[in-house]
Amino acid sequence: EMLRQNTRQISAIWELLIKKSFETKELAAEVASYYAARKDFRQGNSVWRQVNCQKSPSDCSGPIFNGGFETAPLATPFDWTVPAAASIDGSGPRSGQRSLHIKFDGQANLDWTGPEQTVVLDAGRYEASWHLKTENLTTNEGIRLRVFDAGAPARLDQFSESVTGPTGWTHRTLRFVV
Repeated sequence: EMLRQNTRQISAIWELLIKKSFETKELAAEVASYYAARKDFRQGNSVWRQVNCQKSPSDCSGPIFNGGFETAPLATPFDWTVPAAASIDGSGPRSGQRSLHIKFDGQANLDWTGPEQTVVLDAGRYEASWHLKTENLTTNEGIRLRVFDAGAPARLDQFSESVTGPTGWTHRTLRFVV
């Protein structure tokens, strides 16, 4: 009961902030993260996009927020979480001003979870597409995209084909059903 009451209070405070135009991207990140921690991903995503799609419409062109890495990620599951071995910078993007840059030391194959983002999707057919370029990639595991349902991985858990070896910019897709 207390958790439900706290959620109602958070919702009321958030609506007041919106009404008074005091909302910021940082506050949206905190409130969205609150909902995500309680597994209310739809509400968290709604809060996140309510502010960020007004302030950065180009970041909201599809279900993935900031798909081109053009804005600095904020601390929320609904934006990119970028691990230490990766960075977002302007060194050689395919398009736009920035791209994700991942650097491995080449010493061993890693059990590594790369950049991630929580995306809320309605039931239906989807296609994720991206461009990728590799240099000096020595692992036999390669780089791949994983799409999964965090609440029920048995329902959806798919991987793209791995990319190994050096490549120029290549286009990849992964089709899946939610």
